[in-house]
Amino acid sequence: MGDIDQGIKRLLQLRPQDFLQLAFPDASPEYLGPVEADVAMEPQLIADNLQRARLYAQPCIVDIEVQAYPDLDMARRMFKYGVRADILYNLPVLSVVLILQPGGTIPQPPYARGIGPIPILTWHFHNVEVYNLKGRDIIDAGMISLMPLIPFMADRSLEVVEEAAGLIKERVAEAEQVETFESLLAIFGSKFFGEDTMLALMRRLNMSIDTWKEFPLMRTWLEQAEAEGRAKGEAEGRAKGEAEGRAKGEAEGRAEGRAEGETEALRRSVRRIIEKRFGSLDPALAAAIDNADAKTLDAIEADAITEPIETIRARLVQPENSPSEQPQQ
Repeated sequence: MGDIDQGIKRLLQLRPQDFLQLAFPDASPEYLGPVEADVAMEPQLIADNLQRARLYAQPCIVDIEVQAYPDLDMARRMFKYGVRADILYNLPVLSVVLILQPGGTIPQPPYARGIGPIPILTWHFHNVEVYNLKGRDIIDAGMISLMPLIPFMADRSLEVVEEAAGLIKERVAEAEQVETFESLLAIFGSKFFGEDTMLALMRRLNMSIDTWKEFPLMRTWLEQAEAEGRAKGEAEGRAKGEAEGRAKGEAEGRAEGRAEGETEALRRSVRRIIEKRFGSLDPALAAAIDNADAKTLDAIEADAITEPIETIRARLVQPENSPSEQPQQ
């Protein structure tokens, strides 16, 4: 939940208007600016995101909390966050729960407390079940900051994700925001489509991976790949150095090891993408991938998420016939 939690908070900070429109479509919501999220008294409580807004023409605070799955304690937590914000800012507070994935019972509003027949309090909160939304509706509505959440939605597909990535690049002017939205879209997409598939998609669409590297999930992945390549290169360098001289051999061995490591990483990536789309590889296709060189694998990886299996197979068996290498008429 760490990556998801931090990622959603970034979205809320960048474009809160879309979330207000999603949660209160009939309220003419208007984003008025951020509010300090630390509403601490004893014990300390820090809300995920507090925003000043105007709903139904009335100034208020909107508290938006993120849940990976339904949580039976969420109703009371919304009350605790909301009442402290109300006290601190002297404005009515509307509480929203974004539930990303199904599982278990969803507490329904309002949260109520009483003694016998005497009601003490009720606290309204608004559930938004992200997994029941449709990415197509989000795209049609132009809700940019919700597009990174499309992988969680009911109609998720690589085609919808790719369209969302294109709209982000087309409609967001600030380069930093583009990188953040694209990276979050790729990270959330990797949960459902696999890391290799999303990385291949990012490369094919010329999406930035710089911001992606800031997230723990991506850092772990890159560190593992670098460690594997370094270990392989050093091992081959040592072996070559014993025969041809340690200094020269280790340098050449590391270079060859890195090249072979990169080729093997491409093989794994292509295998995973094909298996994700079409199931287990048959022996002939597996052998073709094992025998393919880095240039062929790199060209195929970028297109493997969309091309039919017959085209992929033909390009692996006869790489000289690939579209990118055919002579011009």
